[in-house]
Amino acid sequence: GSIRGSMDSILNMEDEIRVCFRNLKEIYPDAVFPPVYFVIGALNSGGTTSGDGIVIGSEMYGLSDKADLSEVNKNNWLQSVLKPVRDIPHMVAHELIHVQQSTTLLSLIKSPTLLEKSVKEGSADFLAELISGKHINQYVHEYANNKEKELWNEFKQKMHGKDYSNWLYSSGVNRPNDLGYWMGYKITKSYYDQSADKNGAIKEIVNVSDCIDFLEKSGYGK
Repeated sequence: GSIRGSMDSILNMEDEIRVCFRNLKEIYPDAVFPPVYFVIGALNSGGTTSGDGIVIGSEMYGLSDKADLSEVNKNNWLQSVLKPVRDIPHMVAHELIHVQQSTTLLSLIKSPTLLEKSVKEGSADFLAELISGKHINQYVHEYANNKEKELWNEFKQKMHGKDYSNWLYSSGVNRPNDLGYWMGYKITKSYYDQSADKNGAIKEIVNVSDCIDFLEKSGYGK
């Protein structure tokens, strides 16, 4: 009940979300647009895609002064991922990029490396920021941008393996969850920034399959 006001305000976000759709169509004409469903889940997923469309776990966006956080404060993961309702359009934008990626070779890899998984998630953050004005992992960037060199040196030692620990879906000691999203974002941004043809770069980012080649061409870490 304490998040009822936040949930009700989602109804007023249709125009903002449609702007994201239009912005994507402008920079990526091949874009497809599935239905978006807002559901009340079990505090385990902010958003995902399925054959039916985009599914947003609306309860993950109930952070406010009025919300009862007594249970949340017992869970370190929830404390880091619970967001205010104003972030919903940016989450929709992130999942919308995953929809575009859903039939690409990268998405068909059954057991991706840390680099492949990070590029997929980080590129969704980067393109979501282009179309919505913001990405969903600002708190991760605030931590990581001041430690970029040391984090890159750590990441490159693990990026060709399939151990996601300390980088995706979990945190290490005194570090936030999902640093792989940040690393994939940085690689993608570097690729985009060095490209003369920005719309061509966007098409390549959506359809990337060889992440080692993508990293090399990005110039990141050099």
